[in-house]
Amino acid sequence: MNIQAAILHERTDAKANAGEWADLFSNPEFRDARLSAKGIEQCEEAGTHLNDFEFEHILVSPLRRTIETAYHVLKKHPHFPQMKFHIVPELIEVMVTVAEVPLENTPEVVASFQPQFFNNLGYLNADVERFL
Repeated sequence: MNIQAAILHERTDAKANAGEWADLFSNPEFRDARLSAKGIEQCEEAGTHLNDFEFEHILVSPLRRTIETAYHVLKKHPHFPQMKFHIVPELIEVMVTVAEVPLENTPEVVASFQPQFFNNLGYLNADVERFL
């Protein structure tokens, strides 16, 4: 099956990262939080069910955990090196907690993931807009 575009989103495990849900609302330590170990494990498990699908474009928000989700879900996919990953700021969920607030250095965060994505991680361009 050929899927031309997919949108990935993963929530941070609030209890693993914050201890108490209420702490997450204002604790700047959890701003743009990373995936927890359990979240990574869940992503890798989910990825085992996708090898029969062909993905060309993957849309992700600029939040660190969403980029990590895309990587951990698809890193073992046979076509991973050919996939194009596009950052779409509009995909950030409703900003309820500090975990939904991207860091000021989002371009540097995106650049830090480039080697893992075979330099196929970038911002949405006109070629992808036709799929939306």
